Formats: sequence, structure tokens, C-alpha cells
Amino acid sequence: MPSSASWWSVCYGNGRFAAVSENSDNKAAYSENGINWAPAALPSNGNWRSICYGNDKFLTVDYNNNRTAYSGDGINWTVTAALPSSALWWSVCYGNGRFIAAGHSNKIAYSENGINWAVLDIPGGANWQSICYGGD
Repeated sequence: MPSSASWWSVCYGNGRFAAVSENSDNKAAYSENGINWAPAALPSNGNWRSICYGNDKFLTVDYNNNRTAYSGDGINWTVTAALPSSALWWSVCYGNGRFIAAGHSNKIAYSENGINWAVLDIPGGANWQSICYGGD
């Protein structure tokens, strides 16, 4: 990786790998081959916990600041409006035309474009820490 950081998540999309770090920094990185990495910067400090690719963009969630950031290339990033609920957002994935973010306090947020979000309460009293898509 291009610098020391708490690298937390990496994904692949549109011919490129992208990675984000946590612990209140704005470090990101990208790679064409997964071996040689170049630095990138998220638009603000945060605990960027999870990254995914879908709908022609990379998307990452900030663990405790209720926001997301997106990038078309993994290099230039834009912070979106706040997620609709405070839930300690751990994980995000894309599948079947939607981004889905999982968090504590029985919360799932969903978005078709990664910018406008809605939230659902999931029954069962769980603190969700990971989510994935396994469809076609």
C-alpha cells in the first residue's frame, strides 16, 4: 500500500482495485493490478470501513459519521448527504440494482444511486457487521 494506515476494505470494479482506511484519516488507494498501489484521498477524515463497486461507482461508508462517499474511478471522491440513521455503519455491498449498508441497532440502509438513502429496521436485535450479495 502507498502509506501506513489502518487499511480496512478493498474491492474491484471497472478494471481497478480501490481501498479505504479507517481511524479518522482520509486515506484511500487504487491499483490497476492489485500489486502496485497509488495514494488517493477521501474528501474528509473518517472511519471509512467498507467499500464496494456497483452502478458505475465505488462507494464507501463511514462507520460512525452516518455518511458515504463515492467515486467513479477510485481516485476522486465526493461525500454524500448523511445516511438517514445513526447506526455505526460497518459494511456496504451492491447487488440487484441497489447499494445496501448494514449497521448496528438493527439498521439496514438502501439506495439505488448511492446518494439518496432510506433505512429499514430489521427485527431480531442484532448488530450487523457484514453484508454481501450472492445473486446471479
